Amino acid sequence: MAAAKDDGGLGMRDLVGFNTALLAKQMWRLYQREDYLISRILRAKYHNKESILEARVGHQPSFIWRSLLSAQEFLNEGLRWRIGNGSSVRIWGDKWLPTEVVSYVESAPRGLPVDSTVRELICEDEERWDVNLLENCFPSETVSSPRSRGVRPVNMGSNYNG
Repeated sequence: MAAAKDDGGLGMRDLVGFNTALLAKQMWRLYQREDYLISRILRAKYHNKESILEARVGHQPSFIWRSLLSAQEFLNEGLRWRIGNGSSVRIWGDKWLPTEVVSYVESAPRGLPVDSTVRELICEDEERWDVNLLENCFPSETVSSPRSRGVRPVNMGSNYNG
């Protein structure tokens, strides 16, 4: 039924996929606009200490909250950080490297604590990576990815200091 008319289908959309996309869009809006009333209500009730992108179902969730969280994995799979100054991008917990290399590192190897941010991998002048630190902490195939990206401060507004 969801196949195109040219392919012998009825030309209808995949409703489950379409619904997931719409829910993911709403989650992204709630993430970007924490000042919205609905954002503040959901944060107070369900995810006071973490981002909506990391929130869990919780105890006795509403239908709306469960529906939003059903799209959370879909949204998180498509997200990538723009490094900016790196102050809020966690080295070991956020997807900040391209997927063809490593999207995120699951455990902290030698050298940096678990709560380290990408800011610690950037030299003081914020114009280049600390190559020695990168080489000490990551495998060589991983080191080549951030080095090829360069470091450029990005201004994303008040809600973004990645």
